[in-house]
Amino acid sequence: MKYDLIIFDLDGTLADTEYAVNAAFLESVHKLAPPEYKKFDVDFIITQCIGGTVYDIFTRMAQDVSTPVSDKIRDQIIIDYQDLVPEYLTHHVQPDPELIKILQTLSGLVKVCVASNGRYKNVVNSVVAAGQSKIFGNNIFSAEHVKRAKPAPDLVLYAAAQMGITDMSRVLHIEDTARGVRGGVSAGATAIGLTKHSKDKKAAKEEMLQAGAQEVFDDWHAIQAYALQL
Repeated sequence: MKYDLIIFDLDGTLADTEYAVNAAFLESVHKLAPPEYKKFDVDFIITQCIGGTVYDIFTRMAQDVSTPVSDKIRDQIIIDYQDLVPEYLTHHVQPDPELIKILQTLSGLVKVCVASNGRYKNVVNSVVAAGQSKIFGNNIFSAEHVKRAKPAPDLVLYAAAQMGITDMSRVLHIEDTARGVRGGVSAGATAIGLTKHSKDKKAAKEEMLQAGAQEVFDDWHAIQAYALQL
C-alpha cells in the first residue's frame, strides 16, 4: 500500500450533508439574528462560504449586510442550531450502500479517519446519519480540535498525529473543496478531490487542481482504485 492513512472530509465528500446542516443553521439565524439576516438562504452559504467554518459564515454574512451579530447571539445560534441538525439529517441524508462497501474495504487495509471544518457534534451526527459510524468509530476530528481550520494544515496534521502517523507523505487526503485541498497540501499529504456532490463539477475540479490536488474524481470507485495503488 502506498498510504498508511486516508483522511476524509465530511460535508460534500463522505455525505451530501451541506443542505441539512446549513438549513438547520439558517433556521437559528433567522430566529435569533437581526432582521437583515433573513435574506440568507442555503444557496448563499454553499456558493459563498463553501468549506468554511461557522465563524467564516458569520463573517461573510456580516460583510454582506454590514451588520455583525453580537458574540452573545452568535454563540447562542451555534448552540441552538446543533440541536436541530439531527432532525434535518434524518430527512435529507441517507446511507449510500455502495460507498459504505468501499469504505469497509479501505478501512480493512489502511487506517481511516474524518477531519472536517464543521462543528464536532454535527460531524458525528452526520457520520451516524450516513451509516458510517462503525467504520470511523472515534476517529472523527473537527476544527474545534485545533486553532486554525482548513486551509491551514493544523487539522490534517492533528488528525494524522491522533492516528499515529508522522510521515505525511504516507497520508491521502480526500476533499471536495479547494479550501480543503489546500489544507491537505500544506500539511504535506497527497490531496485528491471529489466532485460527486458539487453543483458545478467543472469549476470545482479546476479549483481543486489549482489548489494542488493530484487528481479529481467524480466516482468513489475511481478513488478506491487510486487509494489502493501500490
